[in-house]
Amino acid sequence: MIRLSADNDVLDNYLSHDRNSSSSSSRTIQEVASSTLIDSLAAEWWSINLSQHVINDLLENLLPIIVLGCEKVINEADERHLIGTTTPDRSFNPINRLASFLMRNNPKYMHYSTLSPYHYSMKSLLNTKKVQVLKVYGEEETLLRTILKQRQTERNEHHDVTDKEEERRKKSLKILFSDWNVPERGWIQTKLINNMLEQFNEVSKEISLKSNLPVFQSHRMHLGNFTENFFNGLNNESGKNFDSILNVYRRCAQTYSNIVQEHELDLLLQRVFNQLDEKQSGFLLRQNVMKLLQKFYKALNDQDKKNVNQPDQWPVLKQITTDEEIEDEDLSESEKEEEEKQPEVPKKHEHETHQQEKPSETNEEHKHDEATKAGEHGKPDEATKTEEHGKPDEAVKTGEHEKSGEAPKTEEHEKPNEAAKTGEHERAGEAPKTDEEEKLHERPKTNEQKTTLSTLPDANKKKDQQEKKDQKKKKEEEQEEADVEENKITIELKPPSAYEANYRFTKEHKSVYNLEHFDTDDITKSNPYDEKLMDKKQFSSLLISFSGLKKDEMIVSALIDFFRTTYKETDEEKTEKKTYLQQQLIDEQRRTQCDLLFEKINTSCTGLIKLEPLINILKQYKEGTAFEHIEQVFETYQDHSQISREQFFDLIINIYQTLNEALNGEEKLDDLTKYIDSQQSPLNPTDRTRIQTRQQWLKRIRNIPFRSVGHLYKEVMDIIQKDSNTFGSQPSKYLSIYIALLESNKNQLRYVATTNDQTDLLLGKTLQRDQGISFQVLENGRWAYINQTKNHSRIHFFNPDAKNESGSFVLMPLKRIQRKYSNGLLGIDTIQEQKEKAFVKHEVKFYEGITSVLSDTLTFIDFHVNMIKILKRFTYWIQLRHINVSSVDYYTYEPVLLQNPQKRVLEHVLTYSKENLTVFDTPITTNSREQVFKYYLEHAATTCQSTITSFLDQTHMIHAMRGRDKFCFGLIDTNIGEQTDLPHEQKQDLITMYHYIYKAADVLEQELFEDKTKQLLTYENQSEEMRLNYLFDRIWYKDICNKIKELTKEKIQEFVDNKSKWNTQIKDILSSISHIVKEHEINPSDYAKDLIPAMKVFDPTATENVHNNAWNHVEQSLHNIHQSTLPQTSSDIIKIFYEWLNLAYELHKISKTH
Repeated sequence: MIRLSADNDVLDNYLSHDRNSSSSSSRTIQEVASSTLIDSLAAEWWSINLSQHVINDLLENLLPIIVLGCEKVINEADERHLIGTTTPDRSFNPINRLASFLMRNNPKYMHYSTLSPYHYSMKSLLNTKKVQVLKVYGEEETLLRTILKQRQTERNEHHDVTDKEEERRKKSLKILFSDWNVPERGWIQTKLINNMLEQFNEVSKEISLKSNLPVFQSHRMHLGNFTENFFNGLNNESGKNFDSILNVYRRCAQTYSNIVQEHELDLLLQRVFNQLDEKQSGFLLRQNVMKLLQKFYKALNDQDKKNVNQPDQWPVLKQITTDEEIEDEDLSESEKEEEEKQPEVPKKHEHETHQQEKPSETNEEHKHDEATKAGEHGKPDEATKTEEHGKPDEAVKTGEHEKSGEAPKTEEHEKPNEAAKTGEHERAGEAPKTDEEEKLHERPKTNEQKTTLSTLPDANKKKDQQEKKDQKKKKEEEQEEADVEENKITIELKPPSAYEANYRFTKEHKSVYNLEHFDTDDITKSNPYDEKLMDKKQFSSLLISFSGLKKDEMIVSALIDFFRTTYKETDEEKTEKKTYLQQQLIDEQRRTQCDLLFEKINTSCTGLIKLEPLINILKQYKEGTAFEHIEQVFETYQDHSQISREQFFDLIINIYQTLNEALNGEEKLDDLTKYIDSQQSPLNPTDRTRIQTRQQWLKRIRNIPFRSVGHLYKEVMDIIQKDSNTFGSQPSKYLSIYIALLESNKNQLRYVATTNDQTDLLLGKTLQRDQGISFQVLENGRWAYINQTKNHSRIHFFNPDAKNESGSFVLMPLKRIQRKYSNGLLGIDTIQEQKEKAFVKHEVKFYEGITSVLSDTLTFIDFHVNMIKILKRFTYWIQLRHINVSSVDYYTYEPVLLQNPQKRVLEHVLTYSKENLTVFDTPITTNSREQVFKYYLEHAATTCQSTITSFLDQTHMIHAMRGRDKFCFGLIDTNIGEQTDLPHEQKQDLITMYHYIYKAADVLEQELFEDKTKQLLTYENQSEEMRLNYLFDRIWYKDICNKIKELTKEKIQEFVDNKSKWNTQIKDILSSISHIVKEHEINPSDYAKDLIPAMKVFDPTATENVHNNAWNHVEQSLHNIHQSTLPQTSSDIIKIFYEWLNLAYELHKISKTH
């Protein structure tokens, strides 16, 4: 029944009146009865407190015969002299006598009672009372009829209200059905409805509403069963709750409608892309697209600009990835400025001599090289600028070209300054360099060899600096000309009907019957982000994001027409793009070729091959004539006895390049790899089977999803036991296997996985640093093998009885090949057999390969754990800065398999809302095939592009996080509620913090994958856990210090000269900084000399600075100051100082607390 609020006062009044009327009638009847002179016995019977109908029936039918019966019994008792005595008479029972009399004289058949004198008295009383009772009942009947009529009216009104409410609800449900973009006689896929119910359950937690609708099982719903199902399911809800629930459903329908509309626009933009991509290469030039977007934006009027997003802001955020190196302080200010102004030189591909492999492409590639040298990409991009100029010795990391998906780097990558100078000499038409300079510049090197770029003469440096100034001036003039041209561009907005039918955008609703209309075949396939190119999906996503939330029909149609008529690629750009794509394909082929060769050489399955046998093989290459050149490459590996897969690839490519240059382009990579392959010793069938089987087992371990750690451990132990049974010494050994990970304090090992026989003994237990040999293995990074464990003094036994038992013991450190330190151990022993069964050498080598693969997976897990720490600090600062954010959600976008980075899965791992942060123990998988409302998330992840979108009438800023491999590894979804944008200051704060999340993620990748850890502040030396917990704050602080370092004396002096405009807040900030840094007030005229240098190197966590009493005043100052209240007319310097003070105080609190 539909619950309606009805007025029950009339019913209550009636019931109350009915009861009062009955009571009044009884009193009236009693008064009449008592006023009549009748027999006292009859009057007593009449006064009984019973209803009138009962009394009348008693008087007329029952009482006369009962009175006679009682009289009969009393007379018989008198005759027996029983009255007045207590002695019972067993032959006389008065009850039986009365019953017998009544049965003989039933008034239904006998009328003997009419002869009783009581009958006449009662009959007279009854006739008198009937007159009075009829009078009383006449009044009651009139009242009763009135009440019954009122009740009937109320029931009719209630039914009318109920019918109207049912009609209203059904009409609302029909409107909801049509809101799903389906025709009246169409249908909705049930999966959509279940998505809507699921989404309602998430929203209902915030609005305190519940819906008990079940998950529907049918394939589709038509209008009739849709209305019936929801009407019955919400029948018990009040009208108010029904409307609230339906409002959420409508928002879901509107969101789906927006998704459909965006999908239609996506298909339209893909058609535009196909038209622009004349050569059907599958890519457009990113720089050209961005320039056109900027031009289009500037050509719009101020009102139309509000409907789109600025290309240089959201959603197109420039990614900053730096290595946090500090610039050399020995450089002069002028040199630093010149170094900062130096344009970024495009990186030449490593394998520029592949003409021998593709002779037909020689001319095109030559053009590409000339175009590269001509400085096509000379303009630096702040988003991709690294700190190569600060520390070139750390510019290139081991195997980075593989992880980033870029071409392997050659010397041109490692010496950007010299590459720039080379291009400048050629542009100026100068003579080529001397032989010594050429050798210095072109000598191939590996990623391990880092050299400085300070070997050029000072005269050359000055000449280069002058050329840079001239180049900069020329670019400024070209930019001014380009700006003038842009200002001439005008955009005339026309209705969509003015454009070609296939390329116009309208918001007309098109009927969508099911989810199969969505092109979601590649939703799990991620596309890497390329700085030069963008593919079809990325192009579409970029323009959709630029179009804003409202997506004005006229603006979007004009944007499409603008690109169709304006986007052009010069012949030189087309050639460059073709060459670039061909080079990527060649690089991929070379990578596959070298990997196959590595697998063949890696017979131990350790992931490492010995370098000495490879040197011996190449000594005889080309009958030994080429070894003089090859030896130059091997010199860079003189500290390596073994090399990894990445190092092997780097080595082979460098050897190939060196020989190709020495032989004037006549060397082929195929000849080199085939020769190495032919020199490998043949394997007998047994060894070949063992190696191939083990390599397949290692691939199985790699194919386990990242977060399935329990399954990973089990698979590792099963493979080790299976390997022992298959390829170990016979009879097979019974192995005890256990895995222990290093705790955050670095002084304990915790056993996280064991075989069943060791569960009770080891699982969950910890091993201290001073126990056994485990920590020795961790520190030296080399495995240990003990053939006899019996009475071994250095082994720690958790079971004391095992000391006297014989067995073999292998302890393998868990560490990546690039790392120097280990984060855990893999232990294997045969103690349970109580026999001395030794491990074969090839078994131990295989265990080494297993630990390498296992360490790779654990490293990815460590990365995501540390990303959670960074995001915790990110949400802390959101709360501290009072940014109007409703919620923040973090999704990981992880490869399903380590060997296939393109196939990924999106998982929800963290949510922040109402100042509460929750990290899910079990991540929630998100799939737009099953959850269509998550389409916008998966679309941002697959295209690897940030965006702004509306979901359930709330604005979401979705930021795609990219790693060094250029793939998206996570999404940060910032919900700002129903507001369409943030205030300017808050928006800038949020964008700034996103930049530092990027930097922190880049530092994490560098530390975890390349074993390069930096401890720049004192607190970072206290513990590794503490350092990682506040890495976000430290990176932000050091970046602010670098900004202070970049302040010129002129700018500082200008700030000081305007001190008359300083208000109380500015003075308070400067005073606090002075007392923190110098412990006294500094005169503004001495800021450039005393304050700025001290701020650049100040460590707020140093012991001598932590206990400074000036910090007590800082907390109150920051509480009273907010960045948005700083004068807009003031210099940017005070905003930098404000940030510095904020971060310094937070780091001080951290250090003091711990």
